[in-house]
Amino acid sequence: MEQNSNSQGMMSNNTQYLSSEVIAIRLDTSVWKQDVEIFLRGQRIIPETDRESGTMTAKIVQVGKPLMNDIGVQSILNYLAMLVNPHISQGNITRTDYERLIEELDNNLTSNIMNNLERWEVAILDYDHILDGIVGAMQFFLSQPIDAGTRDSLTQSVRIAESNTMKENSGGFKIPFMGGK
Repeated sequence: MEQNSNSQGMMSNNTQYLSSEVIAIRLDTSVWKQDVEIFLRGQRIIPETDRESGTMTAKIVQVGKPLMNDIGVQSILNYLAMLVNPHISQGNITRTDYERLIEELDNNLTSNIMNNLERWEVAILDYDHILDGIVGAMQFFLSQPIDAGTRDSLTQSVRIAESNTMKENSGGFKIPFMGGK
C-alpha cells in the first residue's frame, strides 16, 4: 500500500514537473531570440560531444558573413524583445489584430533597416533576406495569442497540475479540536 502511495506521489510530482516544463517552454523567448541573433550574425549552432565526459554541448560557429554589424543586431533584438515576450504570448487577439500586428512589424522593420543600411552595414542584396527571415519567424510566435490560444492551453496545464496535487493531498484536514484524529 505504501509503495502505491509513493508511486502516486511520484507520478503527481512528475506531472507537475512536466506541466511546469511545458508552460516554461511555451513562454520562453530566449531560443527564438538566439535563433534571430545567430541568423543575423551568419552563425550556426553545432552539437559537440566531449570525448572524455561524453557530454553534449552546443557550439556557435561562424559559417558566413554577418548580415549586419553589432549595432544593427542589437537594435533589431531590442526592438523584437518588445514584441516577443511572455506577456504578448499570453494575450488575446483576433485574427485581424494578428494580421495588423504582422503588417506593422513588417513595415517597421522595413523602415528601420532601410533608414540604417549604412550605419548597420547592411548590404542592399541582404535587405529582403533579413526581412523575410525575421518576419517569417515572428509570424509563428505572434500567432500564439490568437483567440487566447496560449492562455487557454496554459490554463489547462495548470488545472491538470492542480488536480493532481489535490488528488495527492486528498486525505482531508485533521483538526484535533474539531473531531479530527
